[in-house]
Amino acid sequence: MYRRGRIWWFKWTSLDGQRMYRSSGSLERAVAEEMLRAELSRKSKGLPSSPDPWRCRVDELLETLQARYRTEGRRSLERLKYSKEQLLRLFGNVPAARVTGADILRYATLRLEEKAAPATVNRELAALRAAYRLGLDNDVIVAMPRIKLLPENNVRKGFADGHQVEAIARRLRDEVADGVRFAFQTGWRRAEVFSLSWSQVDCFVRLEPGMTKNGEGRAFPITPALRALLERRQEYTRRC
Repeated sequence: MYRRGRIWWFKWTSLDGQRMYRSSGSLERAVAEEMLRAELSRKSKGLPSSPDPWRCRVDELLETLQARYRTEGRRSLERLKYSKEQLLRLFGNVPAARVTGADILRYATLRLEEKAAPATVNRELAALRAAYRLGLDNDVIVAMPRIKLLPENNVRKGFADGHQVEAIARRLRDEVADGVRFAFQTGWRRAEVFSLSWSQVDCFVRLEPGMTKNGEGRAFPITPALRALLERRQEYTRRC
């Protein structure tokens, strides 16, 4: 055990005989002693040394998460890039182990003062939480701060009824109008509706896993009104 400035450090020999030096990040000797005991316990069990929590930075965690999204082809990649840009303003070169719940609260307060919506702040905090969890899975950090999301009050308003939807549809091109009617009947999103193909239609209209926003599959039964709409579109397809 020894000090560098006011911070306690400790050293030990790893399983492969390498000399290891690590900061406890604390002014208290007891903290360093506890960390040393944990490393010696791992060694006695034949386990490798734990990752140094002070070497991994928040920006590295976020970069790894972004790489994961890119590899998996996540449609929310652009949303993540924006969240990352905001998070790095406060957490850029900060060691991941130094971030506390108080830091998270300070970040949320800052973003709200900048007039960011609570839902926007929550997407950013969710990205930070996902980055930490991935860091734990990859064994580059050993703990993460508590990241609590903000309450949201963004209930959607101004829904149209059937008569209003039909009035709108009559002003649109036929193919767009039927898409609007389909969306109204099923509650599906625009991208889900206009990407449908006939191979997805039998007794149900189906969205396969990976085609929806949450990645889960979905099926909607063909009602009489929906059948009439689909038959109309099928007849249009034959004529074309």
